[in-house]
Amino acid sequence: MDATTRRRPLAGIRVCDLTHQAAGPWCTTLLGDMGADVVKVEKPGRGDGIRYAGDVPPEVGSYNFQGLNRNKRSCAIDLQTPRGRDLIERLALASDVLVENLRPGVLDRYDLGYDSLAARNPRLVYCSITAFGPTGPLAQAPGMDLIVQARSGLMGLTGEPGGPPIKAAPPTPPTAFSARSSSASVRAAGSASSSPCSRPSSRPSPTSPPTC
Repeated sequence: MDATTRRRPLAGIRVCDLTHQAAGPWCTTLLGDMGADVVKVEKPGRGDGIRYAGDVPPEVGSYNFQGLNRNKRSCAIDLQTPRGRDLIERLALASDVLVENLRPGVLDRYDLGYDSLAARNPRLVYCSITAFGPTGPLAQAPGMDLIVQARSGLMGLTGEPGGPPIKAAPPTPPTAFSARSSSASVRAAGSASSSPCSRPSSRPSPTSPPTC
């Protein structure tokens, strides 16, 4: 940790990053930009799928991957194995913040959900980024930028008058989710550091901001 990092507001904060693609990685990158020590967990042998966007070799990572994952350390851990789950648990228990963007309930099945980890690490800030929120008819539906733009109505606001819906060029939902989630995590981390009773969980959706 250099002198510049020590002066950043989140210096000394460790983040367990269980995210992939865009919404989650951009959130944790913002935390890393503010000085947090971010440890990104990727799939062994493949890594984050966004590594393969474009013509850059996956071992280097696409420009999108590099931009979304700067200021991080990375490790390969298989969540599907008992050994992998044990390693992720140990990382989470040694962290101040955990950010994940899997479908609701996935980590609960592996005893890595909020209730389980918070019982053993009461100061852990647990941030879940989901496409459609933790409850409701679409809670278990996977979501990407294009899907969320379509279902939220954003695509109906772009394009030519009288023409078909058109995707907004920038990945607006992932960017918005990430900004809100990183802001919520910062607020929650500050609250947790001053009050052991603070147990925030951030869960943004297309129609509501994350809450802490």
